[in-house]
Amino acid sequence: MQICRDNYFRKELSNHIVAEYLAGINNAWFKFQDPAENRLMDCYGTDLGRNQFSGTELWHWPHSEDISHIDFSKPEQSPKPSILKSRQNILEAQFQKIAGIDVVRMWLFEKLEGLVFDSNRKVTGIDEQLLSNVDKILQLAGNHRFKVYFCLFDSWAVEYKVPGGLPQHRIPQYDAFNKAVQQTTKSIVESPSDFISNVLNPLVQRIKNNPNVYAIDVINEPEGMMRNTPLVSEQAMKNYISVCCNALKPIKSSVGCMEKETAMRFSSLPVDFCDFHYYSDLPNRLDNYRSIDYANKPCIIGEFGKRDSAGNVSIPADFVRNFMQDALNKGYSASLAWGNIYDFPRDSLQVIKDMSARVVPKPSFWERFLQALGMWRR
Repeated sequence: MQICRDNYFRKELSNHIVAEYLAGINNAWFKFQDPAENRLMDCYGTDLGRNQFSGTELWHWPHSEDISHIDFSKPEQSPKPSILKSRQNILEAQFQKIAGIDVVRMWLFEKLEGLVFDSNRKVTGIDEQLLSNVDKILQLAGNHRFKVYFCLFDSWAVEYKVPGGLPQHRIPQYDAFNKAVQQTTKSIVESPSDFISNVLNPLVQRIKNNPNVYAIDVINEPEGMMRNTPLVSEQAMKNYISVCCNALKPIKSSVGCMEKETAMRFSSLPVDFCDFHYYSDLPNRLDNYRSIDYANKPCIIGEFGKRDSAGNVSIPADFVRNFMQDALNKGYSASLAWGNIYDFPRDSLQVIKDMSARVVPKPSFWERFLQALGMWRR
């Protein structure tokens, strides 16, 4: 059955309404083996755009330079080019690998990447290199038949976590750097007007008519900033989500919550669909989707993976197959495996391709009634 894909969960084929279950992966940031430097490039916060909070001098090995003169509380005025600016072939090579899946989730502004700041940490614009990379990603997504689920911020970027190997004498500089990232991100969430005007509005104008945009997640796991590193209140986070979702229209929007309970509480906000993440040692512990729990909005599983007792996450093919089938049976609209295109297991990727674009007849009245009560499984 030929499907005309768009950003909606429900499609009209002739006179028959169907629900489409979408299968995809996460590629939050890019990783690749760089032959020029003979090492693995793990590009969190530096792949798509220049980053004025990259902390380049802070991490530079072997940590022998004198950096006491650098003020890490201020944005860098001449940040390095984005990693992918001169490596566009990486996009084509990796996207060929995933051709045929439905959706890929990618992060844009993790650790404040791609945002332009003045010397007072006020956000004044969006990096042109990031926009160019977004254009290229969407072009290639169309070529390889998948849609992109962009995510704006990562709430875990504010966590205080000294990198392994950083010498003790650089801890004071790390403290200043981490505090600057925390306070800048907190300011954007609590007072998002400059971000909306100078970043989100131009981004929307650039991509709103692109058919390869699936939706935009306004912040990854907001619980990170509300609870684990408690910088903002839940009310402030709700306001940020609301104003971003309204500014994103006509692009569909959501918020990828760490927990189902958060997604349920946030379902009354102007999100178009709900999204929560699932990590467990077993693939079949999802509760049945009940529309009443999510303000009558669809719900997806924006991240999932197998987590062992030590907290390590993997995505074995059997787990992926069983989880995706279980999510489909229980009424969810999509599920996206956690991972990275670079080292995503090929057998697991094939499972996702096989699950892509499942078309399911619209439930009957009684099926919808029992589903609302959590008593119906497809």
